[in-house]
Amino acid sequence: MNTRSAVRILAIVLMPLAMTGCYIQSDLTLNANEDLELNRMLLSIDGGPAVVEASIRHAFTLMGMNDAFHIKEHNTGEFTMEDYLLLTPTKRMVVPKTTGSGDKISVTPMGDQKKFEWILEQRAQAFARKLEDSDTESANKVFLVVSITFPGPVDMANTSESKGNTYTWRISQGQLTKPFKITAIYK
Repeated sequence: MNTRSAVRILAIVLMPLAMTGCYIQSDLTLNANEDLELNRMLLSIDGGPAVVEASIRHAFTLMGMNDAFHIKEHNTGEFTMEDYLLLTPTKRMVVPKTTGSGDKISVTPMGDQKKFEWILEQRAQAFARKLEDSDTESANKVFLVVSITFPGPVDMANTSESKGNTYTWRISQGQLTKPFKITAIYK
């Protein structure tokens, strides 16, 4: 199985976790070749780490991906009531730029700068719309955190959270009830 297929399947496996009170943090790097590489994922989990880890490992095994990630319990170093699993790819994984019904990622030259855009997966938006009737607290709960390290300085992004060339978007369930776009202009 190629790494692009692995990333697609990973999204399918992890989205139900996000929609059930867990959250997913993805750390990615946009390299000079304009490939968006997955560095690691951190999952907050309910139901105990052993149960969730066994479920994830089983799903990966069924899909022929049992060796695609190192999976281990993770301590964030902060006081929290949640358990975490850290998934680190065993080999290079590139997020596909387009899929039939999923994400749309583009990098467009703009003179001496480039514009990065990522329209989040339509299936996630459709699923989130089903949750629109949920209470305000659920709609405002962050369930997806995306951190991207850019190959050069970022001049503008639709998030204010940054550290060096790494920018972070914290996305709530309510934000995904309509199209959500991650955008940055960088050198």
